[in-house]
Amino acid sequence: MAKPIMRNDEKPTQQKTLVEEMYASLQRRFGRTPRLPEPIVYEFTNDRALLHQYYRIREIMYRKVFNTEKFVGEEDVHDKVSHILIARRGRLVIGGCRLTVREADEDF
Repeated sequence: MAKPIMRNDEKPTQQKTLVEEMYASLQRRFGRTPRLPEPIVYEFTNDRALLHQYYRIREIMYRKVFNTEKFVGEEDVHDKVSHILIARRGRLVIGGCRLTVREADEDF
């Protein structure tokens, strides 16, 4: 028969066997109702931390899609004259795009 074990915070009358202790541990771990994920937020941003994540994602995906190692995804001149739309969950950027608006008299 399994020898009862006792945790430091238990009184002698609350002894549990190893199996009971493991069962209670699993029940605490997996018995909780899972949290709902945070909603996805779409926003235009100038936040440097969020933009850094966006540029990193852009570089990684461009290299994967076009199978190249030469692309650098840092902020460029076109980013400075554009608006960056990001999709984020909490403070984690999960996607984005660059929107460049031109006037009729601009030539870039």
